[in-house]
Amino acid sequence: MEHIDSFTRILSRQLELNRALLEISIEKTDAIKSDDAKKLSSMLIDEQEMVKEMISLEKERAVVASAIAKDVGVKTVDDILSIVRESSQQKAGEIEGIAADLRCVLKELEERNSMNNSLLQFTIDYIELNVNLMTSTREPANYGRGSKTQAPQGSMFDSKY
Repeated sequence: MEHIDSFTRILSRQLELNRALLEISIEKTDAIKSDDAKKLSSMLIDEQEMVKEMISLEKERAVVASAIAKDVGVKTVDDILSIVRESSQQKAGEIEGIAADLRCVLKELEERNSMNNSLLQFTIDYIELNVNLMTSTREPANYGRGSKTQAPQGSMFDSKY
């Protein structure tokens, strides 16, 4: 039962961290839209710290799952809920609820991160276009009799659009 409590505690902490990551992701969308690089940089640092903790929790969860498997006498745990149900329906329900919430948060986080990536890519493309326009060294074609230069060949714009 001690390992099951540890497993539930770890899963709850993972849910909290993912909710916090989702909040940061929402704030990142606003920072990207408002071109606030300082705020975005600060959020990325916070996000990295949370991801480090998430990795640590995942390792801890794997150790606890192995301990649960050992307690039950199986080699690996394929379905922890079925094992927990045998000892406590209440704990199984709690784990099931946390897992369902975690799946929802992870789905929303994935969608938000995808949107942020698209916004960033659009911003990068826009910057590249402007840099190309500003650094263009094409000379205008001269018209008239004395013109000995030919009009430049090709397009003045080198972009993805």
